[in-house]
Amino acid sequence: MLQVAREQLAAGLHRPLRFALVHALRDTRFAAVLEPTSDNEPQTSELKADLNRSVAHQLDRARRRGDIRRDVKADDVRRLLCGIEHAVRSCDNVPARIEVYLDVLLEGLRPSR
Repeated sequence: MLQVAREQLAAGLHRPLRFALVHALRDTRFAAVLEPTSDNEPQTSELKADLNRSVAHQLDRARRRGDIRRDVKADDVRRLLCGIEHAVRSCDNVPARIEVYLDVLLEGLRPSR
């Protein structure tokens, strides 16, 4: 049962997070979607809101099942993605690091044992 819950959390969040991260690494304009600064373009605001809604939905579902910490919000996850983006760029954009860092993020969302 615990393994199934972990797989659901990983599957539900992994896809939108990986999408956002990969696109941010390819396109600095898309990277602005992850940044916490104010948005200069309406499209950036719209994309940021879409990402937050998608992540918030997955977090809410996982929270109801007790699979994630209660104190993590969609904005927190977006900010953590900014950190992962920086980490990947600092290791010469090694694609394999994306999966490692996303796994670390998803594990960190789990409640304390």
